[in-house]
Amino acid sequence: MKVRPHPTKSKIDDTQTFGEDGSVQIVSSIFHIDDNQSFNVVKFPTLSGTTGKLRIPRELFRSPTKVTDLLIKANADASVTVHAVKTASEAAAVSPPPHQEITRRAGWHIDGLSFVYPTETFGQLSGKLLYDRDSQINPALGLMQGSLEAWNDGLREPCKYSDYLIFTTSVAAASSLLDVIGQDRRCHLSPSWDQP
Repeated sequence: MKVRPHPTKSKIDDTQTFGEDGSVQIVSSIFHIDDNQSFNVVKFPTLSGTTGKLRIPRELFRSPTKVTDLLIKANADASVTVHAVKTASEAAAVSPPPHQEITRRAGWHIDGLSFVYPTETFGQLSGKLLYDRDSQINPALGLMQGSLEAWNDGLREPCKYSDYLIFTTSVAAASSLLDVIGQDRRCHLSPSWDQP
């Protein structure tokens, strides 16, 4: 069994190997702070000859058959057996994989001491809390067609009728600029126009 020490980098090291047969590898454990759930990230060989990666709830590892079923459903090849899952699980218990916490909420965390951005976390939680890219629910974020002008034109009409839409389309950029303009990060941002 080949086991590498925990990485010291802020990103998870996917090169760790767990399990004697090498067919199933638990490369990290994750705790989702928004959902209060924990997962193991598992790498496995696929029928197409590539390496698959799947996030599986940690409680399912008490029943290796369920984990094996999930991996097979995700196109795992024949080397993924109940025995391979048990071996990887036992190896991870002896030498735990790196652990990260994730959130789907970008912005300030822990009373303004850390800022989570989709590509990096700044402050006290740097390297400890990451943005959960798997929870992005807007399929338009990955679209490859269209233009900035088309997006702008599409918002022009709805923004004519909604102060809240104007506010929400600009608050993400504005919140990251508060420090630049010398404002306290706890200042009151709202579309209430009667306040100074």
